[in-house]
Amino acid sequence: MERLREANELLDDHERLRRRLDDEGYLFFREVIDTAAIDAMRDSMLAILAEHGIVEPGSSESVWTGKQPERSDPVHELMYGAAHWRTLVADPSFQRLCERVFGEAAFWLDRTTHRYTPPTSEDPSRPSHGKSFFHQDAVGLYGLRCLTFWVPLMAIGETLGGLAVAPRTHALGMLHHGPTLDISAEDIPRTTWFRADYRPGDALLMDPMTVHVGLPNRSPDRVRLSVDMRAQPVSDPRPAFLSWTAKENSDFTRIGRGILVEEGVPDDLFEPAFFRMRDRQVDLGDRDAVRAVIAEAAGGPHR
Repeated sequence: MERLREANELLDDHERLRRRLDDEGYLFFREVIDTAAIDAMRDSMLAILAEHGIVEPGSSESVWTGKQPERSDPVHELMYGAAHWRTLVADPSFQRLCERVFGEAAFWLDRTTHRYTPPTSEDPSRPSHGKSFFHQDAVGLYGLRCLTFWVPLMAIGETLGGLAVAPRTHALGMLHHGPTLDISAEDIPRTTWFRADYRPGDALLMDPMTVHVGLPNRSPDRVRLSVDMRAQPVSDPRPAFLSWTAKENSDFTRIGRGILVEEGVPDDLFEPAFFRMRDRQVDLGDRDAVRAVIAEAAGGPHR
C-alpha cells in the first residue's frame, strides 16, 4: 500500500483544502488533535472493555485478554451507544480543525462508532458483527454534504492495520447497488490503496463516497481502538432522518433493504427506492406505501 498524503501544510488555506478533498476524496492530518483529549476517550473505552473482560484491567495499552465477544455480549450495545465522542469533538483542537475544513463550525450527526477490534479479521464494533468490507459511508448518508472523521486512539502500525482508502473513488458514484452493505472487489476499478502508520492526534477525513476498508488486526495481543464520526457544515439543511438515533438509522437500513429484496426490486432501482423511503420516513410495515415508492423510483431518478 502507498502512504496517505498529508495535508497539514494546507490548514491555513480553506480553498486549497477543499480542492484537495474534491480531487482525492480524503484529507489526512498529522497530530492536529490534542492528545490529552484522545487519551481521555481511549481510557473511557478501555474501562468498558475491561469491565467486560476484553482487555486487561488497568492497562492503557489495550492488552487483549483473548476473549472474542459473542454477538449477544452487552458490550456491543454499550460501545455502540456511548457518547464519549461528544467530549472529543468539543475539544478546541477538534473545533479548530472543523472550522478550517468546513469554513465554519460543524454539526455532528449521531452516526458514530467506537471501534474495538481484537486480533482477528472480524470487527465486533460493526452492528453486523461481520468482517471488514469495502464500503462507502454514503450508503446511509446519501444527499448530505458531510464528511467522515476517522480518528486513531492509539498508535496503529501495519500489524494493527487501521483504515485504508482508495483515493478518487468518490468520483465513481454510488457503488452499492443491492441488498448488502458491502462492495465486492470486482466492483472497484483497479486502484492503489493508501494507509498510514497512525498516531494519536491524527485525523483522516473522507468524502462519504470514498471507498475504504478496515484492515485486519494481525497483532498477537492488542485490541485496536479508533472512532469514526460524521459531520456537516452547521449551516447546511438537515433532513428529518438526521433526528434518528444511530440504532434507529441502522434498523431502518437493515429492515428497509430487506423489504426491497422481498419485493424483488432490481439492482438499478435499489438505491433510489431505499433513499426515497428513508427521506420520507415511510412506515416499513405499510407495504402499499413501500410499493408506491418503488413504483415512483422506477419512473425517474432520486431527487
